[in-house]
Amino acid sequence: MNNFTQAYKKCREIIQAGNYSTDGWQKAINDSAISGMLGETGFDIRHNGAADKIRNKVTGETSCLFSRVFLGGSSRGEVIYNAAENTTAASTHKDRAATLKMITHLYRHSKTGGQDVWIYSPPKKHTKWIFDEVTGGVSTIKSKLNDSEELFSNSDKDHMSAALHMALQVSL
Repeated sequence: MNNFTQAYKKCREIIQAGNYSTDGWQKAINDSAISGMLGETGFDIRHNGAADKIRNKVTGETSCLFSRVFLGGSSRGEVIYNAAENTTAASTHKDRAATLKMITHLYRHSKTGGQDVWIYSPPKKHTKWIFDEVTGGVSTIKSKLNDSEELFSNSDKDHMSAALHMALQVSL
């Protein structure tokens, strides 16, 4: 992958194909309206809470640190990996997992004038686009899916939004 547009199109294609695990994930994806959020020509504001719903589902299925260490609960990487399981799907397991991971790092940050500011904030440890990053064996993939410290802080996101707003004002 060379740019966000390629990653977006692949994410959209995989979400539209469906085929996530049968333990409630496909229903959650359908109910969240992620496919509506990932519009043909870009993000659709009418479904701006869809990524939040997926993030909340991942968080809800992730046990706290104490439970993970002492009781064998699931990490974020395991939850996402398991949600992507489906041996009959056309897309690969790792691509479905990468798609969910990408969605958990998408945010509709603000609305500035007539423009919506959407931010993709991937994990700091990732040096490639998510579909290129999620490779290797099961433990490596789960580890990549578990990376959660994002590249942009909330303050960074605020600055990006403010800069776009200022650029819009200057250009008018």
